[in-house]
Amino acid sequence: MADVHQGVTVPVPAKSKYPMLEVAECLARIRDNLPKPRVESRPLRKARGLVLARNVSASEDMPPFPASIMDGYAVRSADKLAERTIVSVAMRAGVSPDAGNVGPGEAAYVTTGAPIPKGADAVVKVEDVVTTHGGKIRLLLENSPAKGVHIRPKGCDVTAGDVVLREGMVLGSAEIGLLASVGCTHIPVFSPARVGVVSTGDELVPACTETLPPGKIRDSNGALLEAAVADVGAEAIIFPSIVKDDVESVAASLRDMSASCDILITTGGVSMGDRDLVKPCLEDIGTMLFGRMCMKPGKPTTAAIVSRPDGTSYYCD
Repeated sequence: MADVHQGVTVPVPAKSKYPMLEVAECLARIRDNLPKPRVESRPLRKARGLVLARNVSASEDMPPFPASIMDGYAVRSADKLAERTIVSVAMRAGVSPDAGNVGPGEAAYVTTGAPIPKGADAVVKVEDVVTTHGGKIRLLLENSPAKGVHIRPKGCDVTAGDVVLREGMVLGSAEIGLLASVGCTHIPVFSPARVGVVSTGDELVPACTETLPPGKIRDSNGALLEAAVADVGAEAIIFPSIVKDDVESVAASLRDMSASCDILITTGGVSMGDRDLVKPCLEDIGTMLFGRMCMKPGKPTTAAIVSRPDGTSYYCD
């Protein structure tokens, strides 16, 4: 038995000609035939949720100078004096590392994150000093602080040339912050896949239909698939209308969607009925990857690669 519509033969076989494949095999065939992703540059604040397309390296040390991790006083660890004279220049966050200098017996006030002045190599936190008359401080410590205490060394987080993020990483909030810290303002990312969604079936009506006509059901799969596509960070492209169960409508939807999507997901039309027309239309315009999957429900699941007139191709499921 066969049905012919405008020169396209639509067979209605008693038994599927497609072998039953395990789910793992079907997934492998899909992965091996997915279209090559496009790469684009996105502004930093527009890159969240996307996938990095190449490694990103630091162009400078982070931090770019030795920095205090406490509010306190920068001192010389070699000095063994309990009292130190406070220098006139306070080292606050944002000042130049060259703004101050600490000589023997001196101390410079520093804030958290501020550069360590020249000559100093340790920080005494404010809780461990008292101020005395004459612009001096007295250390409330048994011993002089050790070299490097309460100081983040230059480059302790990242050294110039280090790879800070690798290709294939998903950019979440932490990754966006790291990219900002190394001055990366435009990010090479893989463009989100453009995924078309086509619902087929004479029984379907739009999900917004308030009162169902006799014999009809709402198109719930279309809404589900649109949400699922968004969940994985892809761009959903919805075919504007439900496709009727005739060859002309099905073929036209496959053709019209081909220019705007990388992957096309159809629902319905792949089983063994005389109006299951997606499979024969795909056979006519593309290369079938598989036509049956060892899964229930979902046994008739089908996948194909369809060529466009410009020589590129898109994946159809």
